[in-house]
Amino acid sequence: MSIYQRYASGAHDRAFFNNSKASHRIISIDNLTKPHADDNNSDYNSKDDKDNDDEQESVGFIQLNPLSGQFDPHNESIFSISSNSITEWLSIFPNAAYFTGYDESLFEHIVIIVYENLKSGKISTLSITKFGVVSYDNLILDSRSRFWPSCENLLPEHQKSNVRRALAITNLKNYNRLSNHPGQFVVNKHWDETTAGSIANNMNLLVDKKPDELGVKLLQLGLLQQHTIQSTILDVIYDNSSSTASSKIVEENNKLVFLLGAQLDQLFDPLLEYSPEHMDIVYIPPSSDEFERPQFESNTLIDSIVGEIINVQTNYTMGLVNLLQNFIIPLRVFVLASTPGSGITKVNQVFPPTIDEITRINCILHENLEKTSKLGYVEVFKVLGMTLPYFYKAFIRHEANLKNFQNRLNKFAKKNSRRIFENNDINKGGFSMSEIESIVSGSLLELPRLKLILRRLYDTVAIEKSKLTNFDGSIDEDPEMTIIESYYKSAIETIDAFGYVEVDEESKGNHNRIFTPTGKLLTELASNWPAELQYGWLSRKVVGIFELANVKEEVDEFHNIDIMIIFSDHILFLNIVDHDYYNNVKSSNKPFKKLSLADVLMHSLVNEKPLPSLSQFPSMKVKFWCGINDVIASTYKSYSPRTSSEEEYIRFMNVSKIGFRSTNLNNRTYTQYYQVLKQDNTNPDSNKIIELINKSKVLHKTQPFHLFKSYDANLHIYSTAHDKSTYEEEKSKSPFALFLNETIKDPAKYFEENPQIYLVLCASFINDFKIEIVGFNKTNNFTIHEIIFSEDLLKCLKEILAKNYFFLFTSYNAITEILTQGYKSDLSYYSNIFSKTNQQK
Repeated sequence: MSIYQRYASGAHDRAFFNNSKASHRIISIDNLTKPHADDNNSDYNSKDDKDNDDEQESVGFIQLNPLSGQFDPHNESIFSISSNSITEWLSIFPNAAYFTGYDESLFEHIVIIVYENLKSGKISTLSITKFGVVSYDNLILDSRSRFWPSCENLLPEHQKSNVRRALAITNLKNYNRLSNHPGQFVVNKHWDETTAGSIANNMNLLVDKKPDELGVKLLQLGLLQQHTIQSTILDVIYDNSSSTASSKIVEENNKLVFLLGAQLDQLFDPLLEYSPEHMDIVYIPPSSDEFERPQFESNTLIDSIVGEIINVQTNYTMGLVNLLQNFIIPLRVFVLASTPGSGITKVNQVFPPTIDEITRINCILHENLEKTSKLGYVEVFKVLGMTLPYFYKAFIRHEANLKNFQNRLNKFAKKNSRRIFENNDINKGGFSMSEIESIVSGSLLELPRLKLILRRLYDTVAIEKSKLTNFDGSIDEDPEMTIIESYYKSAIETIDAFGYVEVDEESKGNHNRIFTPTGKLLTELASNWPAELQYGWLSRKVVGIFELANVKEEVDEFHNIDIMIIFSDHILFLNIVDHDYYNNVKSSNKPFKKLSLADVLMHSLVNEKPLPSLSQFPSMKVKFWCGINDVIASTYKSYSPRTSSEEEYIRFMNVSKIGFRSTNLNNRTYTQYYQVLKQDNTNPDSNKIIELINKSKVLHKTQPFHLFKSYDANLHIYSTAHDKSTYEEEKSKSPFALFLNETIKDPAKYFEENPQIYLVLCASFINDFKIEIVGFNKTNNFTIHEIIFSEDLLKCLKEILAKNYFFLFTSYNAITEILTQGYKSDLSYYSNIFSKTNQQK
């Protein structure tokens, strides 16, 4: 089957999209070089690196439990919160009672859920404070309980209420738990059973929403569930340059660092991966019973314009097909058969797989146009309106890949002229350099040409219709014209979204806009653009853009879409404030794909194109932003009212003292919660967002390093290997550090001098097969001193990192102190939106 037949028939799509486990392996390179991000190496939502599960034993995700009302990670009761599944929580919520209260002296906002244990029939409670979540099953609600004194302080009208007793006892239990296991937290000792009873007296029953809605909101905020992290960064420090570094030490350092995973020569290579977009809307020709003949069935002018559209599109399609079939694919086969694995990477850098992507979508369009050639112009409009939106992502990726294409092609040809270009077994089509460049680069001109012809076709049909009424009647209510209008608008808006701006639009005023050094307009993206992001664009890169649904919605769950932009140095959240946009999205039932806002913004920022004048492109404002190193992201599952099913959610936690920055200086927040929305017909992937944030942190490093990545299905470690002489000057350090053939003589002093470091490990060979590993953390609750086999080093490191994430989020330290502020803010939000009294504390 030819390339064209595979693409046009759908055989390729069926094979590709059904093979969800298709793998991609990054090959190690021989020479240590600092990884870099090319100008075009932004992550266009392509498939991430797949994991070589057969080579390494999987350790598991990093798991983060909710704060547990205490700060002693060695106390087994830290796991007291029941590990209910989402389904189990949903079965509890409808029959539960929800209370909110406030304690000025210690706990501040308190939420307690009172429910009947489904197995025992006894009253149980789930308590949430800024110190975490605690579950108390089968409470004893009489004088047998040692917490009964709290009930004696209830008001007379509450003395006989088992629910109020449960509240009082829960409050006192919370204090007892915290005071017995405070860690480094200083507990207020003037808190007793009187306080517990008083709080219980004043707690308010939430009645404005259904019980299941009140419970689901807690799930959406991620307060009850375990969170996971799939990737992290480990700094590796070695000394190969000082006078004390012997040749043996240098050799052992090199052996150790290559045990950390495969070396990457560049961090971002999504544009060098084949990433076609699945089509969930396809053109199906009408049956003979459904087909309505066009009004101008034998109009010579209209037919000639339709023929021109098909001819132009055919020329572009067949040019790409011939280049692939008679040069690029034979070249790939030759390289794969004759050179090491890194050879195909070099070929893909010159002839990127985005050529395959635009060929595929052109073949699909061409096949559909051929089907409609005898059905008339109305069906041509339908085909273009349905199919061109799928050109967008493939073409913006391709355009990004074509930066410096001519230089790369010339260098490649100069080096391989005789071996490849003059080899008839590879260059079967006898393509010259100019022909190759014309086909690959010239493909970007296809859509502007189609736009001109399509506009001429639309105008011609409109004029012909006007002639029938002597130019007196309106054609707006013409049924055929109404159909044409919608598909024509879809096609033209897609083409315009590429940045082909008309002259009269370019002349519009650019007042109150901020220009970057590369000429991109920023304030047209959103209002309230932060001053600190107006500079630094020579080194700043766009890493990823995502559409997310904010859990803390201001209106309702359908008016809460934010755009998150991950830069190499910052994270930025834009809020869509356009009510018309939400109304259009909610009411839209048109049979063609809507362009993704994330893709449009990515194209504008990466390819330096103006924002399109789309009729539905929404107004936005900057909501929050922060430095890339100030964020820890984790993912969790929750029930979603938006989809009425279990979905992926993500928490962004700002670990700086000032929290997320915003134009509202009085609104200090430390946590943001979002539902990850479906993009490009793929399932939501919150782990991908976390991976990109970690890649940005790597990009943000200021000193040279070598990059290694472990390939594990559940946990990726990016190991950045620094020479000791430059590491001290590094401004972007991981909280986890591994020293090779080094010892830390005074850990306390080291942590004092390096406050951003939480865990220090030291590894060295004791013979050719075994490694000694020593380590300790900042909170003095973890130490290790073991001898392991060298092949177990990576597995050991993953287990150590997972364990120290646990300690980091269960002991009282700078991270959990900030997380308590996040919980406090979350509970304040929850109490305020659901409480009738709406008290502001």
